[in-house]
Amino acid sequence: MAAVGPTRDVVTSRGPAEVADATLRDASGTVKLVLWGPQISKLQAGQRVKLAGAWVREYRGHLQVSLGRDASMAVLGP
Repeated sequence: MAAVGPTRDVVTSRGPAEVADATLRDASGTVKLVLWGPQISKLQAGQRVKLAGAWVREYRGHLQVSLGRDASMAVLGP
């Protein structure tokens, strides 16, 4: 995990929510990870994470990783 951005409030079809963007980095490059609600406080810059059940899509011309309801995210350590 390279960085976690600031939290912002948004209104979705399900009502108000908090969202933040994180930057994932590995040997192949970087990609944005979208974090919602309680996911935001679980991550800090410098941590290694393992994602399962996530998907990648293009949003506003950039790739981003999203976690669905059935996805999991585990912090593996620094």
